[in-house]
Amino acid sequence: KYDSNEPQDINAFNLFYDEWSTHFEDENGNRLTKGNFKGVNDERLEWLFSKINVENKKILELGPLEAAHSLLLEKQGAEVLSIEANLGAFLRCLTIKNQYSLKTKFLLGDFNKLNLAEQKFDLVLASGVLYHMSDPVSFLKKFSQYSNNLFLWTHYFESDLSLWNPALKEQLENGK
Repeated sequence: KYDSNEPQDINAFNLFYDEWSTHFEDENGNRLTKGNFKGVNDERLEWLFSKINVENKKILELGPLEAAHSLLLEKQGAEVLSIEANLGAFLRCLTIKNQYSLKTKFLLGDFNKLNLAEQKFDLVLASGVLYHMSDPVSFLKKFSQYSNNLFLWTHYFESDLSLWNPALKEQLENGK
């Protein structure tokens, strides 16, 4: 298969047009992706940066999705090794790497099978992966060996709808 369009950055983004979760823009503010996740303005990482200075730190990022957090980490001066198992997400990470000239090393594969021997990181970042684990305790035990600092974000199902965020209740009522 070949692309007969004029060579330009947007062509790589268009390969995955309907698959993007993250909202990305070019340097002129033009939208590059259809996604709505504001990963490049993620308050969770802003909170992390208020607690830990990642400049010149080695970060192991697990499950980068589409590299929005990788981009934020690099903007803060971090050195990032990022591992993604989903084939489409991995290719979208490479698209972002190319677009923003990231130095992040992206590896394709199951990070549960990762063996970095005695290698240590200043931080392990795992956002949105714990709820995919069949054995989250083993996951936590393994990755705590790589660093004394773990940033973990996850969600869970709350059956008591009175505790739900009103915006989420509305989505549920609208059939989501």
